Amino acid sequence: MSRAVKTLAVFFAFVVIIGIVRYEATSKKTTTTSTSTSTTAVATSTIASNPTTCSPSNFTGQWENAEGAAGTIYASVTLTYQGSQPCQVEGYPHITLISSSGTALATTVTDATSTSANFSNAAANNPPSLVALSQGSTTSFSLWYSDVPTGSETACPSAGALAIGLPIGSNSISVTLPYAIQPCDVGHLTVSPFY
Repeated sequence: MSRAVKTLAVFFAFVVIIGIVRYEATSKKTTTTSTSTSTTAVATSTIASNPTTCSPSNFTGQWENAEGAAGTIYASVTLTYQGSQPCQVEGYPHITLISSSGTALATTVTDATSTSANFSNAAANNPPSLVALSQGSTTSFSLWYSDVPTGSETACPSAGALAIGLPIGSNSISVTLPYAIQPCDVGHLTVSPFY
């Protein structure tokens, strides 16, 4: 048997072994047995496996006072969760500017990093982390933008609301909040993760 054939056989054996190990790792289950019934439990949380418990109608929002200097506007949004089932949010908000007539405007969003943000709220400068919500609890995010036109801009987009996408597991839900905002540079916003 040639050396090339042996090498190829070893490679395929390795691929098969890795496939079997991965299959076994993902299919492991824990079984709890009582005298008359048995229950199989997979090691996942109810919240993560059922993100639909978080509904847009379960959230109310409030803008915190904005601060700004030299054309840079800082603000934060706090969302209060009113759902009866637990909910988890993790990551950055997905934002779309909405005009006063209800149409989507050009929006550019940059996720802030701990080295690029410098928000006044220290939690906004941290990396993304899981935020577990129960009825009456809150989650927030911070943002900043410039209201000074750039390049050939003569006027900045005027939004009457923001559609805020909340990352819920592998899904996202959208909560729309009224807020008059005029971010320049093609509606450019820099946002923190939820905290």
